[in-house]
Amino acid sequence: MKKIVLLALLFIVSCANNPFASYSSNISTPLEFLADDQIAKAAAAVSHQSDMLYYLEHGTIMRMNDNYVASNADFTNAQAFIDKWIQSFHNGSLGTVADTATASLINDKVLDYVAKDYEKVMIPTYKSLNLMALDNIDLARVEITRMYNIEDVIANYREAQYTKAQEKSDSRFKFPSLTDIESSASDKYNFNYLNSNDVLALKNSYQNAFSHYLAGFIFEQLNEPSLSRPGYVKALELNPGNSLIEQSIYNLDHKKSANNTTDVLVVAEIGHAPELKSVSLPIPFQTLQGQTSCINTVTFAFPELVLDKSNSRDLLAVDGENYNLNLFTDFNLMAARYLHDDLPNLIVHNTLRAVKDITLQQVSCNKGGALASLVSSITTASLGSADERSWVDLPAKIYATRLQLNYGQHIITVNNGNRSKQIKVNLNSPYTIITYRVIGSGIYFSPQANTVK
Repeated sequence: MKKIVLLALLFIVSCANNPFASYSSNISTPLEFLADDQIAKAAAAVSHQSDMLYYLEHGTIMRMNDNYVASNADFTNAQAFIDKWIQSFHNGSLGTVADTATASLINDKVLDYVAKDYEKVMIPTYKSLNLMALDNIDLARVEITRMYNIEDVIANYREAQYTKAQEKSDSRFKFPSLTDIESSASDKYNFNYLNSNDVLALKNSYQNAFSHYLAGFIFEQLNEPSLSRPGYVKALELNPGNSLIEQSIYNLDHKKSANNTTDVLVVAEIGHAPELKSVSLPIPFQTLQGQTSCINTVTFAFPELVLDKSNSRDLLAVDGENYNLNLFTDFNLMAARYLHDDLPNLIVHNTLRAVKDITLQQVSCNKGGALASLVSSITTASLGSADERSWVDLPAKIYATRLQLNYGQHIITVNNGNRSKQIKVNLNSPYTIITYRVIGSGIYFSPQANTVK
């Protein structure tokens, strides 16, 4: 019996999706290099595998390194996983193949990574930014359209998923409610953050104001105000009271373009998105054997957010003049909203896994005695962890502002604590986008390629 268990564990560990692996530990080294302004080492430190997370993390670093072609190659590979997910939803398998059954046997980390809702939307968003940097606005327009389509699929998927979850009930056990879990494990898990007013104020976990504002900006540049306006309006709906968005809507009707000036959209990406850690929660669990009701204490595993606390807004100066930026998107809140909305699905997975673990321990004890039962208990406890994978190299927050600058050379400076970095740009077209990223002490500019002096 012990040999069988050990052989099974060796096989599991050798798989690409190792259920024992901690993604947080894998991504910590690249993050440290980025925070120390060592981007080449950060790119090399990303574990090279043909999976979605590698393409997302590596593509983000390539973008920060101004290698837009390589970045979009990575994002295109990541998008292929999204396209496969969309196709599986359309053919009735709800985005994955036997996902709950497979995960309940071990844990969610054995499954291929499925991007979180806000991550799915950011892939075409970043591809659009890269294409704008390469001065290919027509293909950027295609990616913005893809972004809208992905949002529609996510909305339909979520509705279908929650309906499907209700069909997984089983008369042998009673699903613990979210209220039951919160009351019994509130001292071990930060449910308050997931239920905070800021999190619940978000309409969902996939639509963000920056992506829609970018859509409005691109369509405005294409002189398509009938498409630009909905982008700005949706951005304002997602970020009420944002003065920059309000001004952009007003300008569609009233702005008169000045000759030899550039409308510059400056985008500031600050910090990195939350990491995830698995938290074990002891939960009372009711099982039914015939007419007998038994109460067991089982362990549920929930992913908890580990926020980047260093993501303060940094000072932007153009030609020596300081400018404020407007907050557009907070991925800390979006990640929390995703977890909040996904809790019913997490409960289903944990409940099915708990029933499997109890059954396995009972069978092991009956057939192999106390030793087999102990080995089985240790095995299930080791595997009972939440999925810690996420796209960590996304920023924690996105800020933006728009400046009207004369054609010619300008110096853009970002001050990050005791450190500053600047670039010289040469503006010669009516619209341009300049992005910068701050992680730790690292400052990375991603300007349009034809503007760099």
